[in-house]
Amino acid sequence: MCPCAARMSARVSPAALSGALMLLGLTLLAGQALAAVRVESDVDRYSLSTDDELELTITINMGGRDKAGKPTLEASDDFTPVGIARRESGYSMVNMHVSKYTRHVYTLRPLRAGQLKVPAATVEVNGRNVHTQPIKVQVTEGAKPSPVDDPTGPVPQPRPSPSTNGAPFAGRPPFTVVARTDKQDVFVNEQLTLECDYYTAYRLPRTPGQEAPRAEGFVAEALPDPEPEYLMVNGNQYARLTKRWALFATTPGKFEVAAAAEELMLPPAYSRQVFESNFVSVTVKPLPPQPSGLDFSGAVGRFTVQLAGDKAQVKAGEGLTLRAVVDGSGNLQTVKPPKLAVPEWCKVYESGENRTLGPRGTGDSVVFGGRAEFEYLVVPRRDGELVIPQAGLTYFDPVTKSYQTARSESVSVTVLQGEVIEDEALSGGEAAIAHIHTEDARLSGRRPILLGPTPYVVAGLCLLALFVAGAKRIAADRRRSDPTRALAATAARAAMGALKRAEREQGEAFYERLGDTVCQYIADKFGVPASGLGADDIGEALVENGAERDTADAARELLALCYACRYAPGLAGSTSRDEALARATKLVRMLESERDAR
Repeated sequence: MCPCAARMSARVSPAALSGALMLLGLTLLAGQALAAVRVESDVDRYSLSTDDELELTITINMGGRDKAGKPTLEASDDFTPVGIARRESGYSMVNMHVSKYTRHVYTLRPLRAGQLKVPAATVEVNGRNVHTQPIKVQVTEGAKPSPVDDPTGPVPQPRPSPSTNGAPFAGRPPFTVVARTDKQDVFVNEQLTLECDYYTAYRLPRTPGQEAPRAEGFVAEALPDPEPEYLMVNGNQYARLTKRWALFATTPGKFEVAAAAEELMLPPAYSRQVFESNFVSVTVKPLPPQPSGLDFSGAVGRFTVQLAGDKAQVKAGEGLTLRAVVDGSGNLQTVKPPKLAVPEWCKVYESGENRTLGPRGTGDSVVFGGRAEFEYLVVPRRDGELVIPQAGLTYFDPVTKSYQTARSESVSVTVLQGEVIEDEALSGGEAAIAHIHTEDARLSGRRPILLGPTPYVVAGLCLLALFVAGAKRIAADRRRSDPTRALAATAARAAMGALKRAEREQGEAFYERLGDTVCQYIADKFGVPASGLGADDIGEALVENGAERDTADAARELLALCYACRYAPGLAGSTSRDEALARATKLVRMLESERDAR
């Protein structure tokens, strides 16, 4: 060894040398970990016209513990995104090594013709940014005119409505709700159309707007919904879903209506968030004074009346069925049966009714209405020609702001001779009363039934039945008002039943059923949108919702095993079916006990 080398080795201590070697090893490991993660981009075509669209797929391949964010596309003057990106995830196996992949598929529309560049993407992987390369494609001029050269895309167009209640929203929120009405002052029982627009930048686990709107003082009826739309707002891509409701005020006054609050779990944190819409102020006016002589029962809208009998002739003493049909737009729930004017020698009985309610019309002119059928039993007490005058219904027309009367045609029926009941007997005089006498005037010695135990037993059973029915009704109301809580309460029972059914599956189907059961249980119990998430994502979501780290790791490992055995059947031999089933059962019980402990 030369003297210089000897002096250098003498100055380097063993601790410093070991530290340098450790740093070098960590650097190599970090480089290998980053090298194991691959981010690739590809398109489904390399030549298209301005009438076409192409799909850009960003694929992220990584190990089981790697973390990758959502790709961010670079700004482009050549293409604009259309719709919302799709997300797919799964597991692949290469050389007996299982890796996770995530695909993000974007639909792009060219803005002009020529040799264009599909924008590159940036993905954050384990805290570091990884970039893809832009892809060149050839775009020719199509038959349709080229889209406007505007990277922000179209803006939402206001719907034909007198009141839009302000701008939809400001900024770039991931989800927002906008409520609007077709008018801001209505009469009592006049239809008020409420539209609730749901703007979302993500694919949601469920369709929003399933609950009735917040409209105290109104009766709400659902109307058909328009088709969803995709549009750009403030430079961000959104899907707009619209729910429509017909509201009918029950009392006059000033009220506020809004969409029902939406509780969702959105990325990146997947924490529970409550989104509320704006409130719309509505003035409900009382109906104007009705003219004297009108028999008004509260119907508001526009209606017609038809009257018909079931036969053209009938014998005296027999029944004739008349049917009055009220048809039109408005809240038919409040329409009362039209009154019939029949001769004094006929008896009339209301024998039944049938109401068919629902939306009518198309597009923006949808109204709530229907058909109400009322049946009457008419019994003539002598022969002759029976003429039933027109049946009338007085209603208030909110368009003309006046009271109108709809009338039917008159009905004529021939009454033949029959077994006529005498008027004196029908009037119920003293001569018509037949007193009942017994052979023995003494009263029976039987004990009155009210003094025995029977009525108390019957009353107790009735009270018990009412209590059980009330308890069931309260439980049903709670489930309807909080479906998330109802799913969480029954999640374990449903999961155990599904695990028993999984025992009948074989091969890949067994592990598919096992993984789906665990994902569904976690989704129902914790409100985690398990659809489209990998094993690591679900494990982290469980920790964020309060689960123990060991339990979350057990869930992640079990789902990773199920995915691997589905796509690589050769791995199924390393873990028996019984062991995998026992692990799933244990996982459900552990999560149940941890949830109950909180």
